[in-house]
Amino acid sequence: MPAFIQQKPTSLSVTDTDAEICLNTWFFVDSTGMVIRIASKAYALKGTDEEKLAILKSLAGTDHLSATHGRIPKRYVTTVDGQEMAGSIPAAALQSDPLPVFDDLFTEIEKSLPQLYRTVNDEYEPFKLQLTEPFLWVMTSIFESNDGQLIARVS
Repeated sequence: MPAFIQQKPTSLSVTDTDAEICLNTWFFVDSTGMVIRIASKAYALKGTDEEKLAILKSLAGTDHLSATHGRIPKRYVTTVDGQEMAGSIPAAALQSDPLPVFDDLFTEIEKSLPQLYRTVNDEYEPFKLQLTEPFLWVMTSIFESNDGQLIARVS
């Protein structure tokens, strides 16, 4: 009889409490070095931090194509040739403190996590995974070439 019918744990059994929400994030850099678009995707992962980071990095090259996209918040203003450009930031500025730039998108991602259900004492109980700080995340730049290609620069 299969393990799922017997409700018998297997060597690869994973409980919902084993999972941690981790994020991949991307910022899209144009040929001028400016960023106006960002993206993020959540994953429920288990394992050591090193194992989870390895999974995130392995997916960083392609998962921006199915991630939730957003814009740089309007509170970020860059002056270029004497003109102010709201909702933009130089790519180099993301190296020092990127978290605030992604805050709004992280909130949107957390809100979009699905409502789940489990049975407790033979009754259905709703629950939802949360993005708990400090959380693991990987940030990857995507270069937008003049011919329209999106080139992930995974490091």
